Amino acid sequence: MPTFPDSTVQGTPIITDPWGDFETVMRHAERARIAGERSKAHTFYARAVELKQNDVQAWMGLARCAPTLDEAILAWANALALAPGNIEAQSELDTVVHQRLTQAQASDVSVLVALGRTLTQLGQKSWARRLLQRATELDAHNVEAWLWRAGVTTDNDEAIFCLKQVLAQHPNHPQALAGLKWIESRATTAAVSADTAKEAASFMEQGQHALRIGNLERAYDFFRLATELNPQNESAWYWRGSTAPNLEEAITCIERVLAINPHNQTAKDTLWLLRIKKIREDVQQRKTATTMPSAETSDPASTSASVAVPPSPHTSRPRRRYAFVLSILVSILIIVAGIGVTIWIWMNFFAGK
Repeated sequence: MPTFPDSTVQGTPIITDPWGDFETVMRHAERARIAGERSKAHTFYARAVELKQNDVQAWMGLARCAPTLDEAILAWANALALAPGNIEAQSELDTVVHQRLTQAQASDVSVLVALGRTLTQLGQKSWARRLLQRATELDAHNVEAWLWRAGVTTDNDEAIFCLKQVLAQHPNHPQALAGLKWIESRATTAAVSADTAKEAASFMEQGQHALRIGNLERAYDFFRLATELNPQNESAWYWRGSTAPNLEEAITCIERVLAINPHNQTAKDTLWLLRIKKIREDVQQRKTATTMPSAETSDPASTSASVAVPPSPHTSRPRRRYAFVLSILVSILIIVAGIGVTIWIWMNFFAGK
């Protein structure tokens, strides 16, 4: 009869510390939420997040039961950071941010800045910008709000405007001065890269044309030129990898695609197939490398013995002659023996009569 350790009952594990078991806590949280006990569910979801901070469902549950808009914003932002394509998280975050902006007052500026900073760190810059913009509207002298707003916006003119607001209050502010210098250099680079991007696009078109007519080498050359001119061109790297002359370069190119866009599922699938093919190729090369030395170091005598050597025509002729002579001698002996037997029978049976 089987014996079970003290931590099990008939083979089923006993949870000695339910408050420390994530699955148990989540189960209680869902039950409380369904029963309408929001406060109790919130407590359980908060504990679940403590136990497993990378669980999307725990963050979403915490957001649904959050007692304040600020906590709901942070919870939905964390859920969206873990699952960027989650439609519910996107919609709910947009809703709670809108509600928070509507209710915001001058006394909430520091909270809005803190929320904007946290959302920026979580990668939710569009929502962070809205919170920070509202903060600067409520308090035009808040330097931190202007600096963070300049950092999250994608509009150069808006970023320059925000930094100038800081410099108007603190002319020698190091972050604002460095930010303005960086924006000016980025604007110059963007102007230069406009022509470069156009040329890269032309190479992409020529590469596609070469690919359609079956000229892979020419297509590869055009795609390579496109990636050299525009290293952030996701499509150029993908097509360069698809036409690469060897597996090593193909893998490197597809890895660059994923570095630019980690969510490119086609590139993920292609990279997986390429790595499988590379593994098979390496295994085949190792097999070839191990069989060739063994063939070269084998015994020459055993090798020659295994090869059938055809008989020389000069050695086969004497053998045929000897066989012919031997057959004649045997025939003569048979004839002589037959004659002898005949004579013996005649003398014994017929000569005396």
